[in-house]
Amino acid sequence: MSEHIWTTREGIKTKITELGDSHIINIVKMLRRSLGPQRMNLAMSMIGHSFDPESMAAYYTERDSDILMMMTDDEFIEEQVPQYGQLMAEIYKRGLDSRLEA
Repeated sequence: MSEHIWTTREGIKTKITELGDSHIINIVKMLRRSLGPQRMNLAMSMIGHSFDPESMAAYYTERDSDILMMMTDDEFIEEQVPQYGQLMAEIYKRGLDSRLEA
């Protein structure tokens, strides 16, 4: 999937540069609402596994959980949604970043 194309839930593909201001803001707000909390939930779910504490599985699970805990929501979303960086770049280019806080 191209990082410069956004696909709506209806399957309509649109270049990110052609999205309307409100649409691009709403996309980012939706991603932050839905994916942001998943980072912490995923990290916490990894902690509860009962591996032998000396095993490689325990080591990598703890390491991956730590990585998730240290990430910001935006970093996590960018890993999950390839277009996120392009969406944010377009928002900054248009000077819309103050509307993300509203």
